[in-house]
Amino acid sequence: MEKDKVLSGVIQEIVSLNDNTLVIEKVVNYALTISGADCAVFFSVGRTGKNLKLEYSRGFSERYLNRLRSVANYSYITNLFKQNSPVIINDLNNQFRRQNDKKILNILNEKNIRGIITCPIKNAEYNMGLLNLYFKRKIKINENKFQTIDLLTRFTAISLYNNSLLNESKDLVDRLSIINNINRKLAKTINLNKLLRTIYMELSRIVSLNNFYIATYNHDNDTITFLYETYNGKKIRKFTRKFQNGLTEYIIFTKKPFICNSNLEKELDERGIGVFGAVSKSYLGIPLIASNRVIGVLSIQDYQHENAYPKKIVKLITPLIPTISSHVNNALLYEKVNYLASHDELTGAYNFRYFYNYIGNLSKHYIKNENKFSLMLLDLDNFKDVNDNYGHLQGNIILKEYVDLLTKIARTGKKVFRYGGDEFLIIIRKDKIYASKVADKILKTVREYNFNKNIRLTCSIGISEFPTDADKIDDLIKITDQNMYRAKAMGKDNYFTGE
Repeated sequence: MEKDKVLSGVIQEIVSLNDNTLVIEKVVNYALTISGADCAVFFSVGRTGKNLKLEYSRGFSERYLNRLRSVANYSYITNLFKQNSPVIINDLNNQFRRQNDKKILNILNEKNIRGIITCPIKNAEYNMGLLNLYFKRKIKINENKFQTIDLLTRFTAISLYNNSLLNESKDLVDRLSIINNINRKLAKTINLNKLLRTIYMELSRIVSLNNFYIATYNHDNDTITFLYETYNGKKIRKFTRKFQNGLTEYIIFTKKPFICNSNLEKELDERGIGVFGAVSKSYLGIPLIASNRVIGVLSIQDYQHENAYPKKIVKLITPLIPTISSHVNNALLYEKVNYLASHDELTGAYNFRYFYNYIGNLSKHYIKNENKFSLMLLDLDNFKDVNDNYGHLQGNIILKEYVDLLTKIARTGKKVFRYGGDEFLIIIRKDKIYASKVADKILKTVREYNFNKNIRLTCSIGISEFPTDADKIDDLIKITDQNMYRAKAMGKDNYFTGE
């Protein structure tokens, strides 16, 4: 967990830096630390892919790097950028002979280089650089460290791309002190809720935001989430809906701003856009685009006045959109990283790593205050038959339904954790007597529930109590597991508390 905090801190720092030199220096030094490499080099790459510029290095002289750069094989570099993640090269002889790069091989051999991790720094639009980590031994790196390097390079690309956007729009925003102020404030946070609030407050200085929303589009499940919305000056709770035929969808589909200062209803009708709710007198909607992909829409509406958004307002807001898009996209990515650090991606339950940390802290608190809590281990009965008869895709759908069902039953204060496969854990902050009542409710609810394709299932539950049954977490889990198997031996669709 401490490593996750360090990584989150590094990511937050690099995406908030507006100086590419500082970003690259931070990334190289952190990559060296986590990989254990002996040397590292960061080259920026021209958009043609044939311009290598040394930006930062550790462990090599500049003279040596100039020699290395002078014999660079650009076709090989082009192939590297076709990769979506870092590449580990342990067999230099084979790799560089295949590329006819004997000069490169000789130069690397001079420094006793035996392995390279090469990390393309790229986004959807263009290639930005290469981070090479050099080892004087065969590379042995575990999956977690490799994924950390991959994640680091992705956020490096985001940061460098954001800085390029800021540089390109600098001529526009320098003349507008209010826009400069907004840019500075947005860069100070990567927390999504704080960021949205900042966007709303700062744009309010330019134009009335009585009716305003920022909506994001999820390409995976075709939904739109209205993250921040005000109606008649009052903030509305966040909500999600399926992709429809509305104006927001039209802007997402066309990737173009939509501005209408009169006769909006007629305009919608002529374009075949559906009407959902009241129609405003004036409407301004701009797509939020990051890495050439629409991530959402920023919109302002006026229900009382026509011509509410003249050109001067549009000119003030438009230069801000790339910056807002980038920061919203970063915040969404950061939120997803934090979510995946504690949740199971398939079911949405908390993962076992988070469980272990959570129950460890909970046990210390309960020991100190001489309290008890219960641990439940739930296993679906005969779930293998579902996978065998209906396929693993159907099995995954049922697991998601099962977790949603458990979450509704458990409610506040009773978290659901995935233990593995179709086994889940629930912590209940009361004794086994109370936990048994919850188990009864779970068994009944699962038994009577129609899962997808009208599949009926039951589950078996093992229950233990802390510290009565065990005052060490591993022992508590072991006892709970044994009790679950006793529940199965009793005929399934049952629970056992060890009594």
